[in-house]
Amino acid sequence: MDELALLSEATRLLGAAFGSRAALYARIRRGTLFAVHVGKHWYIPRVEIRRLKRQAALHQKKSMPALTLDFPDPANQELLASVSIAKRGRAALEAQAFLRGTLRARLRRMYPDLSPREITFKYFEQVARND
Repeated sequence: MDELALLSEATRLLGAAFGSRAALYARIRRGTLFAVHVGKHWYIPRVEIRRLKRQAALHQKKSMPALTLDFPDPANQELLASVSIAKRGRAALEAQAFLRGTLRARLRRMYPDLSPREITFKYFEQVARND
């Protein structure tokens, strides 16, 4: 089991970058962190730990600028106005389809034993809860 690490060991390896053991467990429950439950323990693949370390390093390198809410840029508004309504609608529908597929894929990872129909029900439950 060299390629797997206990959840507590993963917490120690990641340090303060991802908070506590509870924060990692919350990621597992949300389906954003792959882990295996064996007996009473959760194991995280070392590949996932390395990915999280890279993610933390990249996040530290990027200093996020403060969010400012400015008035809309007139040039950008003109550019958007020049695009036809059909193209804007198509782009919105494609974005919606992408989001729907992403949510369904996450639910399939969280509940691998469910049928596609049950995944659809879970999807609608999640959308209704607005998670």
